[in-house]
Amino acid sequence: EGSTIGKVHAHNGHKFKATHYSVPTFCELCAGLLWGVGKQGYTCLECSYTCHSKCHKKITKKCGGAGSHTPMAGKRTCNGAFGTSVVKQAGKEGEDVPRIFQMCIKCVEERGLYETGIYRLSGSVAASKNLKARFHSECLKVNLEDEDVHTVCSVFKMYLRELEDPLLTYALYDEFIQAVEIANLEQCEEAVYNVVTRLPKPNRECVQVLVFHLARIAQQEPVNKMGPSNLGIVFGPTVMQPKPTASPLAAMNDVGKQGKVVEVLVSAQLRKIESSVTEITAIDLAINSAQSDLDKARQKEAFAGEEFDEVDDWEEDDDEDDEDDDDDKNEPGHGEGA
Repeated sequence: EGSTIGKVHAHNGHKFKATHYSVPTFCELCAGLLWGVGKQGYTCLECSYTCHSKCHKKITKKCGGAGSHTPMAGKRTCNGAFGTSVVKQAGKEGEDVPRIFQMCIKCVEERGLYETGIYRLSGSVAASKNLKARFHSECLKVNLEDEDVHTVCSVFKMYLRELEDPLLTYALYDEFIQAVEIANLEQCEEAVYNVVTRLPKPNRECVQVLVFHLARIAQQEPVNKMGPSNLGIVFGPTVMQPKPTASPLAAMNDVGKQGKVVEVLVSAQLRKIESSVTEITAIDLAINSAQSDLDKARQKEAFAGEEFDEVDDWEEDDDEDDEDDDDDKNEPGHGEGA
């Protein structure tokens, strides 16, 4: 997996040596990627514990010798999501949509769709910092069931803001801005979606999940007061930012356009959802109407059958009466005078 270089650094029984890794490898203390040219990190020669050179003296776990520790190289981990990119985190986790992304959205879907000001109102600062720290260092142990939904929203937005490359990437920023400057709405939507298709696959998958989620929130605007426009105001500067080299004035001027990008995406998705609901409702009405017509036809057929049965009964009664009359005529003395 890697080649060691230079002298040994002893700490807590570990014998760390600078190492160059041939595959993506992550620090087992802070979960950050080990990167660089030449010396990328330290690996214990005894137990294979792997970490940044800056992290090795912070390790409290003592070396247990050969075979006592399973190295993280090759493992999947969702730690260290903050401050990295979606592409790197997706590669680390082995999924296109990072775990923190999935967990936060799932929590809001379950408990926040009808919350007034969802995503606009902030959670507790202390609780948000605590949850962020747990997501960063022990993601798999995080349970959101007891967390305030506004705190979850705050941490999710924090995660998106702190990505080293925004969800709607630096590379495509100018093209997104140009797309929303198109006056014709239909052409504007088409242009925005065309830019989305050029995002890296993990970013594209995350955008799809996020936009569908925000459209579901916008569906409940009469209750939560968060329609596409308000969601755009909140998420525009969260999922896209100008390049760090851009002037502050230019960045300020683009804030409205950033919000417009999100608003366009959410509005288009909301129409698709409402169109699907309308189609489903129309299909349900058609099915119910057809079922009602079928039931009426069956009732009519059953009633007609009963009428035929009654007619047959009457005819049988008439036949029996005729036979009785014939019998009377054939009796001796019938019709003769006494």
